[in-house]
Amino acid sequence: MKEEIPTSYSSMEMDGNTCEKELDNTVNVEEKLEEPKLGMVFNIVDEIMEYYIRYGNDLGSPIKRRTSSKGDDGELKYVTFACSCSGKSKSTSRMHPITKTDCKAKLRAAICPDGKW
Repeated sequence: MKEEIPTSYSSMEMDGNTCEKELDNTVNVEEKLEEPKLGMVFNIVDEIMEYYIRYGNDLGSPIKRRTSSKGDDGELKYVTFACSCSGKSKSTSRMHPITKTDCKAKLRAAICPDGKW
């Protein structure tokens, strides 16, 4: 059984009489993330992933690490994060629920000479 209670008042029924009392009207408001844009700088690659996952969650789309590349020295140089719905299903003959919608949303990052992303 689902009970609906307005945010500012609660109604209680007692012997046919309706009694209203005021509730504490505190709402948890998180600051809105800014949209990804060219030139954003992060200290480590994990900060990029955390930011893009939070941004994707705000939009309602899950995020995955799509690709990453290392340089000749073995250090991570490039990384791409994408929507989990990116790409197309490989098999058209299997009857599975399709989660791939060919979504084009992605974020690419490269390490700068100063070590920041």
